[in-house]
Amino acid sequence: MKRVWLAIGIGLVALALLWWKLRGDGDVSSKTTAAKPTAGATAKQRATAPQARPDPTKLARASIEGTITDEKQAPIAKARVCASGSSNDLDPQLLRDLICVSADDAGHYKLENLLPATYVVSASAKPFRPGAHHPSGDRKKTDVRLAAGQRLSGIDVVLRAGGVEITGVVADLTGGPIEKARVAALGSRWSSSRGSVMTETAADGTFSLWVAPGYASIVASAEGYADDWELTYAPGKVELLLTPESALTGVVVDAVSGEPIEGARVAVGGSERSEGGTFSDAKGAFRVARLTPGRYTATARTDRGYGRSDGSTLVGLGQSVDGVVVKLHAAVRVEGKVVISTTKQGCEDPDVSLADGMKGRWSDVQTEPDGRAWAEGVLPGKYTVEVECDGYRSKEEYEPIVVADKDVTGLVWEVDPGATITGRVLAKGAPVEGAGVSAHTVGDGARMEGAWGSDVSLPDGTYTLDGLRAGTYKLEVSTDKAVGPKDGYKIKLADGATLQKDLVLEETGSI
Repeated sequence: MKRVWLAIGIGLVALALLWWKLRGDGDVSSKTTAAKPTAGATAKQRATAPQARPDPTKLARASIEGTITDEKQAPIAKARVCASGSSNDLDPQLLRDLICVSADDAGHYKLENLLPATYVVSASAKPFRPGAHHPSGDRKKTDVRLAAGQRLSGIDVVLRAGGVEITGVVADLTGGPIEKARVAALGSRWSSSRGSVMTETAADGTFSLWVAPGYASIVASAEGYADDWELTYAPGKVELLLTPESALTGVVVDAVSGEPIEGARVAVGGSERSEGGTFSDAKGAFRVARLTPGRYTATARTDRGYGRSDGSTLVGLGQSVDGVVVKLHAAVRVEGKVVISTTKQGCEDPDVSLADGMKGRWSDVQTEPDGRAWAEGVLPGKYTVEVECDGYRSKEEYEPIVVADKDVTGLVWEVDPGATITGRVLAKGAPVEGAGVSAHTVGDGARMEGAWGSDVSLPDGTYTLDGLRAGTYKLEVSTDKAVGPKDGYKIKLADGATLQKDLVLEETGSI
């Protein structure tokens, strides 16, 4: 059974390590693509400067409320409503678990005492499929941004019929049941039903969840235990075994002076997983708990500092290991912006990655809805850049970034409007929901570009593949309800074109 530390939230993902939010807007020009190194503090000052971050005990709490209804706008009484939070500023331990309430008889709910963060709000109820709130009605958007002290209303969720039940039990390694363990079914970006569901186990460790048909990731957590998860098929049954938690503690210090570093973001990971993170305190100390047994390496970052523990540390079952030292070296900050080439407007929630293949380094990049992107604690090297913006086509190549001993700012990465393929997935004239639709280029030249796209069909069978390059594509459909042609569907797509293509499935079966 595979055990990983998971941040309970939308998406079947391992914990994504969150870095600090950009302080100040910065001067990011939309007219230049050249790097503009800026003078900064000395190397020692950059590495040892305390990292300022909000004190959660002093932040004004906020709330989110709305109504849960079915497709006919009838309220759903006692629906379970959950919020999954994330933040660049706050310790991830504060937002690790879902925050849930039950709606009243009129379907109204209110989530209170929330920290300022970005939330995904989802709901579930028997016998419905879980669902999530989609801002502006855009099914690809789920983020609800909540400021300190803000009171958000109208965060409504519509549930559709057709849910199925997953039952199971949560126990410890001896087989003893765990009461009041938190069990969640996580929605996936590849699913047409993206809501997450959470419940608690009964005295005998049993639980029941209503989810969408198909694959679901079931996660269990309890105080004093490491998390466990299983990928299962709904409807069905699942057993989750929790192990006593392990912990890793240590200190972050300046590599030159040996002084403790406050506010460093510490991440703890194994060879194939990332299991937890926290901030160092005023004495540079950190502790990451709820780990499974294994070998772990600790890394730490500040705005302009980076460090990694020497080698890995073996942590046994239920063991707390101390003495890990992370030495922080001077590093720099890289800032830029992702913009749409035709309008120069910022891309909404872009994805940017920086990697130095020669030295085996990569830097986590944080982004904002206006297209701003930044990486902290970047070590010297030559970094390749990859950029994605939903619905737009990335350039074939972006100019590498050469990092020395100064900040790199003023970078601009443009994306272009791409071509679109849209239509419906049909079987015997009826729409097919939840079918995976993928497209990839065929032909020597197109294969070299590696162009592709994917989507999941909606209840009416519609799918959309956008941001595509010009070329010849092969479309394939994956569903357990029917199959399509053995060789898929071939489509020739011109630059910037929109093509309508219904994908008709015939034989009963699975592909």
